[in-house]
Amino acid sequence: MADGILTVLLILLIQIDQIVHGTLYNYGLTFSTAWAEPYWLVFRISIVLIIVAISVISVGELRTHREILCRVRKVLLLTGNRLRQGLGKTAKSLHRSRKTALLMLAVATITIIVNAEAAIWLSGSHGLLVPSIGTIQTLDVEAYGGDVTLKDEMAYIEWGAISVGTVKNNTFYLRSASNVNVKLNLEVANWDPPDIASYMNLTWNYSGRLLRPGEVVPITLTLTVSSSDDFINYVMTNDVSEFSFDVRIYASKW
Repeated sequence: MADGILTVLLILLIQIDQIVHGTLYNYGLTFSTAWAEPYWLVFRISIVLIIVAISVISVGELRTHREILCRVRKVLLLTGNRLRQGLGKTAKSLHRSRKTALLMLAVATITIIVNAEAAIWLSGSHGLLVPSIGTIQTLDVEAYGGDVTLKDEMAYIEWGAISVGTVKNNTFYLRSASNVNVKLNLEVANWDPPDIASYMNLTWNYSGRLLRPGEVVPITLTLTVSSSDDFINYVMTNDVSEFSFDVRIYASKW
């Protein structure tokens, strides 16, 4: 009974961990190793203590069964040699069963530890969120509206907190400031940290058609984040807490 309750507690603890490293990010929680590392330490210790408690209780129940057998043996000793022989066989059978039970317990404990560590790694790593903000630099074209924020004559896009495998879209408007037909061009520069560019890709939905003077078109930028383990290792190894990059959109005469 007690070991069953502890097993349920173990499952609930893992569910709480998944909420912390999943659901709460949708409500503003920002990842930081300052709180994550102590949290992971306490979580791992709790998992180990629960597993040890389950093991101790299971072994205790086996000892209780053995004590009952000893009492039964005392009674049966009074009934003669035949019953004693039968009891001996029963004891041997129970001894073998005890070894089997201990072996199964060891395998179950190892399985729980492996699954718990996997859950910790998946929630603690794949749940990484890194906040970002990008600057939009334009030439002969004006960016405004939608997801663009204008401040001090500069245009910004806040990508928010990104995680492994994230695909985020930001939409705004571009107005041609040229007096001739132009074609728009997109460049991404000034990644910080520089190497994070290897794990992200920025695209847009511009079709390449010419814009007339003063024409306005809606544009969507799409940021795609790698889902590879290399990206996770990069963020953890370099302790990346945020990143930024510049989006350059300019018009070329056509």
